[in-house]
Amino acid sequence: VAQVDIIGVVSTMSSYHCRRALARVSQIAFPANAPVRGNAHNGAFGAAYLNQLPSVGLRSHKGFCTVVNNSSTGQASDVPKPPVSSKKDVVWPDKKSMGKNRKKRAAARKKAQQAIKGKTFSFDQGLALCRHFSKKTFNEVIDIEIGFNLDPRKSDQIIRTAIPMPFSTGKLTKIAVFAEGELADEALEAGADFVGTDDLATYIREKKRVISYSHILSTQDSIFTARPLGKILGPRGLMPNPKEGTLTNDIGEAVRRVKKGMVILKIDGAGYIRTGIARVNSPDEEIHENFRALMMGLRDAKPSGSKGRYITSAKITSTMGLVGIPLDVKFIDPSSSSFMKEKTENEKPN
Repeated sequence: VAQVDIIGVVSTMSSYHCRRALARVSQIAFPANAPVRGNAHNGAFGAAYLNQLPSVGLRSHKGFCTVVNNSSTGQASDVPKPPVSSKKDVVWPDKKSMGKNRKKRAAARKKAQQAIKGKTFSFDQGLALCRHFSKKTFNEVIDIEIGFNLDPRKSDQIIRTAIPMPFSTGKLTKIAVFAEGELADEALEAGADFVGTDDLATYIREKKRVISYSHILSTQDSIFTARPLGKILGPRGLMPNPKEGTLTNDIGEAVRRVKKGMVILKIDGAGYIRTGIARVNSPDEEIHENFRALMMGLRDAKPSGSKGRYITSAKITSTMGLVGIPLDVKFIDPSSSSFMKEKTENEKPN
């Protein structure tokens, strides 16, 4: 190598800026239509492409690519053409069309926010608006967000409970159980997807980033195998717990209850609980019964340290909904005489 000159440092975040930097600092005719593999792999793509050039090398260090000129003339020659995908059915969206879609959605969101500003709705009204603002491309989940007048930093103001639902919430339920012996057979008969002890623990350790189970249950004797996995299961809300009914010796009934439909709730640091209750196209009766069961369960789970008003706010939305629809608390609070009733003409929003 006659000469090695550092001619630029290129971040791996954008291959577009990578091409511009190369063209600017080294006069290399970097093709404008070079393939883009995605932001997470642009660094690898850049290395693979630049290594084809006879006079340019690439060094990687801590997420950044350093472009070096290995020629004595400082010029690149015989720049190869970028590889072309053989899949003719793959069409990448252009920036202009994506920008238009974003602008349309942002405009629709702004319009929806203005329409509901300063208003609250009954559950039926909120459900109708939720369906109106949902996307039509897939069957979204109806999500509920409830705010409480609680301080989760205090042990006597924490909500942690499991509420059985009369109908399916629409979410995929896949259950793993820590159990052995007769209780393991009972869990399998009840419909558990996987039952084990050490083998289940090994799977969770190896697949800790992609755990495919929505619920993990355990018997009293097998919890000692699950406890060392607390750092993996705890942040995901999967650690078996007696308050949630996921740590019990009546394992068959627990599995059946989860399979039928059960939501596990825990208040977050800001004093909110969020959960899905049904699909957008679910029958109204099922949605109403699930919501009623949710609110009654939260009433029964009221912490001993709660003082004054219990529920302070509520919103309903869908998975990809434009906005959260604010609900009138007195129509969704079980302690209110107007619980699950419809607003009168005088009470309806303008």
